[in-house]
Amino acid sequence: MKIKYLGTGAYEGIPALFCDCDICRNAKKLGGKELRTRQQCLINDELLMDFGPDTLIHSHMYKIDWTKIHNILITHTHSDHFYVKDYEQLNNFYSHQENKRVNIYGGSSLIDILNNNFSHPKAKEEHRLIGVWKEVHQGEEFDFDGYHVMAIKANHPEKTTPYIYAIKKDNKSILYANDTAMLCDESFEYIKQFGHFDLVSIDCTGANLNERWVSHHMTLLDVLEFINILTKNGNIDETTIKVITHISHNSKTTHYELEQACEKHNIIAAYDGLEIKL
Repeated sequence: MKIKYLGTGAYEGIPALFCDCDICRNAKKLGGKELRTRQQCLINDELLMDFGPDTLIHSHMYKIDWTKIHNILITHTHSDHFYVKDYEQLNNFYSHQENKRVNIYGGSSLIDILNNNFSHPKAKEEHRLIGVWKEVHQGEEFDFDGYHVMAIKANHPEKTTPYIYAIKKDNKSILYANDTAMLCDESFEYIKQFGHFDLVSIDCTGANLNERWVSHHMTLLDVLEFINILTKNGNIDETTIKVITHISHNSKTTHYELEQACEKHNIIAAYDGLEIKL
């Protein structure tokens, strides 16, 4: 299994629009790993995680082959994770690819947005929205194209119907866990049932703050607790690759500083373009 981190930033990215904070100035000066577009991943060049406003630039930067992508898992419906206006580009006028099939999976708010934007009778035909719009629920397991997936309720604003996903293919498993704060016991129990993970990708919007946020995200302190729970539950061990992502400039931490902090805990601080093969 291959995981490509197309973007690793929070809603505002780094550097953020209109911002003149130390972190954003540092990113402008140094570039490279200090720059972050909005969070998005691609698994095996074929399974897309989220569909945010930076999808087009990611497509250009990483030369994405859209003929391979038939399934998209949406974590929640904040605009940096699902940008419906670009989803309209499946329209024949914008995209010339015959028999394009895109299945999209997510919570009830995703289905509501899709229905609200493509509600008239010919909308699916005109936009070539061929495929499934599947609403997922807590603990639900489903399969497509060789993947086995479990949806797990996240700790994020309820109106966005947030989920994280456990994903298995070819005897390799990953836990894709953003955006979320610490999970409830029920969600950890579903994760426990899924089994061992070869990689866990964890929200760390607050990065290296020496405190816990009260918002619906995590800092490195929360991540360490999250990892400890997964370890106690038998989901991860010393062979599991641990990655943090979805980093905000509000964490007041540069990528270099975050890497230094993570090295002590055998954690990888993700950056745009990071590719991991299992």
